[in-house]
Amino acid sequence: MVKKMVILFLILCNLILGGEEYKAQILSDENGNILEGENINLQHPLASLTKMMTSLIVLEKIKEGELRLEDEIRISRQATNIKGSSARLKKGEKISIEKLLEATIVRSGNDASYQLAEKVAGNEEKFVKIMNEKAKELEMTQTKFYTSTGLPPNMTGKKMDVGTANDILKLAIEIMKYPKYIEISKKEKISLKDGGVVFRNRNNFIGKYEGVDGLKTGHHSKANYNLVITVKQNGLRFIEIILGSPTEKIRDEKVKEVLDIAYEKYKKIKIADKNEYAITRNIKGAKQKEIKLYVEKDILIVKEDAEKWKLYKTAYLPQEIKAPIKKGEKIGYIEIEYRGNIIKKVNLISIEDVAEISKIRKLLRVLTFNLL
Repeated sequence: MVKKMVILFLILCNLILGGEEYKAQILSDENGNILEGENINLQHPLASLTKMMTSLIVLEKIKEGELRLEDEIRISRQATNIKGSSARLKKGEKISIEKLLEATIVRSGNDASYQLAEKVAGNEEKFVKIMNEKAKELEMTQTKFYTSTGLPPNMTGKKMDVGTANDILKLAIEIMKYPKYIEISKKEKISLKDGGVVFRNRNNFIGKYEGVDGLKTGHHSKANYNLVITVKQNGLRFIEIILGSPTEKIRDEKVKEVLDIAYEKYKKIKIADKNEYAITRNIKGAKQKEIKLYVEKDILIVKEDAEKWKLYKTAYLPQEIKAPIKKGEKIGYIEIEYRGNIIKKVNLISIEDVAEISKIRKLLRVLTFNLL
């Protein structure tokens, strides 16, 4: 009997410790170019990663002038009744939108997230429609939202919020355009009022792993442990996404392992300099016969030091380039292909004005077979 129990214990240990570390994973650069990934299009419960979309919509409304960070909201009874992780909001108290965002992003407060949804749309159902419209706009084709919080069906009576690592990467790239989100998500702790309860960031990497400044954790029994991490060291930023780790410890250990290796393995390199011309083309109707075109900005990419994959640069230009041309005018663009994907598209411009020659000079060129 004892022997059977020992065998059963060893089997259970193997299942727990030796099983899969996650359901899906992505490592990308700051532009969303995927460097490594597994099961990136596997649909998985999002849990509180859902709150990234809630926060994005609120930040958009602030940008558009419909809301202000300092606006105070009176907390509703419905918000205080929301189950799960809580920011301990009390019915009737007034909390600013900024503080509710902090409670949503740092504490992962379901009550705060629900209250923001109510403020924006009047109720959660209408807000969820906005969430799904935004997901469609971002081409998050395998994502479907049913709540503003990410709570599971047994706590909401609604369907499960689901998405893929690939879709969440698109959401992460979009939300990182808002400095306020990063400002909040990198806080080690928050308090909604002076002398109030202090909540620590649920992201265990904040303040403990150099350069980590976001983005969101997520967990419930059906999702297991999800995490979206963004980190920047020495000018090089990575985004790491893990979905469905069996424990928080396994998730965090795997994320640390991936990031440690990434900073050894990948480097940011410059493949085109905005101060050096990229291409020369003939120009018609100008005193000069050719025009030098420059990339609008430096082209930087992240790649392995010992990478075997080649980079391919392709320029797309009009069939004819004619004067006059203004300084800074877009003439065409250049695409960079890496690992079979287009990872960069940068405009080609003129860095000087190019005047059009007179009609007489044009005529002389025709008569002299373009020798003048």
